[in-house]
Amino acid sequence: MTYHGKVIGPNGQVYFCEHNHRTQTAAITCADSSRTRQMAAMEWNRAAVQAARAAALAKQRAEQRAAAQARKIAAQEAAAAHRAADRAAAEEAKAAKRAAKLAAMPPQRAWKRMTPEERLLKIAETELGFYGKVISPEAKAAYDTRAARRAAATAPATSESAPPKTAVSPKAQAPGADVPAYLRALDPSLSPIQRELARDQAAADPEQWQKYVAALRAQQAERDLARLRASMNGGNTAPAHGARPNGPAHPRAPAPSQSVVLKPAVPPKTPAAAAGTVHSGHGPRPPAGAPSGLSGAAGGGEANVDGPRAPAGSTPLVGSPAGFGGDGLFVVGLDITPGVYRTAGPGSGRNGYIALLRSTRTSDIMDNLIVKGPATITVGPGVKAVNVRGCQPWSRLGDNLDAVIAAAVNQRNTASQD
Repeated sequence: MTYHGKVIGPNGQVYFCEHNHRTQTAAITCADSSRTRQMAAMEWNRAAVQAARAAALAKQRAEQRAAAQARKIAAQEAAAAHRAADRAAAEEAKAAKRAAKLAAMPPQRAWKRMTPEERLLKIAETELGFYGKVISPEAKAAYDTRAARRAAATAPATSESAPPKTAVSPKAQAPGADVPAYLRALDPSLSPIQRELARDQAAADPEQWQKYVAALRAQQAERDLARLRASMNGGNTAPAHGARPNGPAHPRAPAPSQSVVLKPAVPPKTPAAAAGTVHSGHGPRPPAGAPSGLSGAAGGGEANVDGPRAPAGSTPLVGSPAGFGGDGLFVVGLDITPGVYRTAGPGSGRNGYIALLRSTRTSDIMDNLIVKGPATITVGPGVKAVNVRGCQPWSRLGDNLDAVIAAAVNQRNTASQD
């Protein structure tokens, strides 16, 4: 049996001598010798230097990767800005050509051939010449949108020769930084990305978010009132008193083809742009560990998907605890609550369809299922909405699929014992 001299450093380092001692006493004597301690110190210093070099190299590589990623993002943003400017210039040239063509026509014929937006622009120009400002809200919105397009089309390309080396925060580039975020989120002259950034900023402030929801409700009320007037006037969207003595009646903005149900909700993280009935909002999240997925006659089992949480400081709402039915887009928190749902199958002879969405866009699919028979879905974290077509009503079974299965097994066992 052989022994080795063991030396322990001040930081817990361990060093064993290279000698094979026949007795433990000789190993202890070797460990206490100055030569062994000197060799141990040299070994520990060498390991410390190597560790420091490895850390410095890893930090340098991480900085290089971050710089390369920033340059890539900046180049992509510059390319996207150039493409947007080119598209805006092309649209502006097309609009100018069409305006010249309409100007050459008789007024009544030109008015019939105008699109709703062109009619609003014509009203805005007339009001500017007569009153010195645009009075009609719809005409002002169309006028501001055209002004923004013209500014984007005529703006000179910046940093064309030397793109920035680091990516600039989009929030720092957002126009009208002195305007409240909830107003910028409602400004139609801004791009969808800028409005989404403004919605995110408003979501961080509960007071601004309440103002944003109130403004959306007011817009919905105006649209409902316009549709009511149209139905009372026999389909004419312009009121009888809106006609000018020397010009055509003020056209109303066309009523939207989809109904937007606005309720107090926590701030959305993605823009709502979906076909069919749209319900805006989010709801509470299920307990940690609850999966999200679909299962059924044509499903692929249970799919677990994690997504972003609702913003901090928001007040979640709870949808219907019993279930839901019919076709449409059901928003988690407004229309349904997270949990496990089950249907008896399709509502008619054809197959049904259901999809879990990351947002209220029907194309933003996390998981989907063709319903041919009894099917089960789990609405868990990350699911913002559920798109349903051609299914029988969905009944809520519980919060967690494992708990639902355990409850069903216990119920069957109790029934068999009785």
